[in-house]
Formats: sequence, structure tokens, C-alpha cells
Amino acid sequence: MSVTIHIIRHAQGPHNVVREAYWTRDPFLTAEGMQQCARVQRSFPYTLTGIISSPQRRAIQTALISFAWAIGNGVIVDLMADLQEVGDAPCCVGMDIPTIENDFGPVVNTDHLDENWFKTGLSSDPNDVAERARRARRSIREFAVGMLENDDGSTPTEDLHIAVATHSLLIPHLTGDGRDHTGQIRYFANAEWRSYMFSDIYGTDNDAILVETAESLQRRGTRRQSPVNNRNSQNSVATWTNNFQIPASSTVLPIPNTGGQTTPKTPIPATGGLLPPSPHSSRILPTPTHPPGFKASPPNDYGPEPIPERGNSLSPFQGYKYAVPTPLGGPEPEPWTSEYDPVPMPDPASTSIIPPSI
Repeated sequence: MSVTIHIIRHAQGPHNVVREAYWTRDPFLTAEGMQQCARVQRSFPYTLTGIISSPQRRAIQTALISFAWAIGNGVIVDLMADLQEVGDAPCCVGMDIPTIENDFGPVVNTDHLDENWFKTGLSSDPNDVAERARRARRSIREFAVGMLENDDGSTPTEDLHIAVATHSLLIPHLTGDGRDHTGQIRYFANAEWRSYMFSDIYGTDNDAILVETAESLQRRGTRRQSPVNNRNSQNSVATWTNNFQIPASSTVLPIPNTGGQTTPKTPIPATGGLLPPSPHSSRILPTPTHPPGFKASPPNDYGPEPIPERGNSLSPFQGYKYAVPTPLGGPEPEPWTSEYDPVPMPDPASTSIIPPSI
């Protein structure tokens, strides 16, 4: 039996599209971000036994939508403060616990959060980021070890899979594999996920080193840089974010994953109908009231066929306005608009597009 940790970067937020959105506190996903999660939901092949997330909204939404079927089967998203983003820009600072619980309801567990966890963004100093990543790995390892024994004292017979939703600038420190065999830093794209195993799941060392699996490397067409060493994970990511200095450049940079497109885009709040979730999610709450979301367009452009053995029933996200899925064939909801703080949109001709980072 093995334990695999699947690390996913949050899907697109408005701050991934225009620079001005960096001053929106703890934004929700854009409509495109929800589409990205829908594609993960349809294609993720593993049955999850646990989910851990940064307490920031974009990461929580990514976990809830991407892994809706796991939530429906009773998996609760455990929130870990050490997984929050690097830096002190408003978009890096989360909300208080009551706000999180009001937004997402009983499908998230805030028990491990300090009541003041959100007060300030965490340090961007590379040494501090590396230490926080070590703490996070140790906590994830403890979480995983806790699942290696059933309530009756027996050992699970099936492999365990745990998803971890977090942020771009922390991930290279968390995984220690920011550079591939060519020496290039390969940042996670929005909603990209990769799979890892602990070098010693029962270890008591402070580093709790993660190693990307061969299957994951093959899936993204690369190979491992050797040796893997989380202790030396200080790289240009944290250096760039030190003191959060946004490049003061008027150069319009290409938008990622668009083949070089440079036309500025406006963040799109999620509006309209509901996105049908994977039909193998299950109802865990009693009253089918359907929260808002974003309908996939075109209708069938969100991944492969569902996994039949997981059943076909209602979404668990009932009554919580920022979670997404609804049952296939369910009633059409009223149109809505997400309620994150509006960001004044500048003249597109003068807007600088920033590379994906936070």
C-alpha cells in the first residue's frame, strides 16, 4: 500500500489576469477558473481519501470543485494556514474563520486555523518560505500517517491518495522540484496538478522530502532533476516576491497558455447557470438547494466520461453560494454574480499583463 500526495495549484483568479486585481483581497475564481476546475473534476483518475487546502478562497474553491465527487463521498477539506500564498499583497491575505465558514459551510474544516491566521501576509524571505514549506510537509505527512490505520487498528488495503490545494509561489518550496532536468523552473499552471510520494512516510526528520512520481513526470513529459532536495528549494520565485515588488513595466507580456496572445483581458466574475459536476458525486446534505456556479461552454468541453462506479446523485454543495456543482438534470438556478470586491478596470491600452504567479 502506498500514499500519494497530489499537489494542485489553484485555478485562475482575477489577479492572474490583470495587475490591478492584486489589490483585491482574497479573490474568488474567475469563470475561466471554474472551467479549469471542471476539467480537473472530469479527468482526475484517483479516489481521494483526504483533501488539504490553503484557507484562501481560490484554493478552497479549486479543491471543492475539482474534487466534488470526493466531497460527496464524505471527504472534508482540512484547511492549513502554512499552505497560504507568499507575500502581503491584498490578494495574498485571507479572510477570518467566520467568513470562511459562511462561504463554504460544513465541507471545510477550520479547526486547525488560528483565529488570527489571516491578519497579515506571510514573509516573502526565502528562508522563511522554505521553513514554512517544511512545516507544511511535516503536517501533510502526519495527516497521511494518520490514515494508515483504520479505526479497528487494521491497515487499509488500498492505496491512499491525498490532494493538496495551494499556490504558485509556495509550491516550488513545498515540492523542492522547481527546476526540471534542463535546469528550467517549471511553475505550475492554474489548476495543474502533479503527484508525489514521501521519501519516508514514517520518517521523523524535519524535511519530510517529497519526490514526484514517475507517472506524474511522464504525464507532463519531463524527467526528474537529480538529486531532489527540499532543503535547497530557495529559488527565484521567493526572490521575485521579496517585499512584493510588482515589476513597474509598461511592457505587455504574453498571457500564459494562449500561444503568445498579448491582448489584456478583464477578470470575469462567475455568472450565469450552474456547472454540472461529475455525475459520480454524492449528496451528503439533506436539502437540495443549489448554489451558483458557471456553466461549461461548450456543454461537453470539460473532460472525459465520468467513472460509472461512483454513482450518480446530488451535489454536496447545497446552500453555500461559492461552491459550485449541481446534479446533472437539476433545476436551473437564478443568475448571479460573485461577490468579491470589484476591481476598477483600467484602460486596456495601458494595462500591463503580469505572468502567472500568485
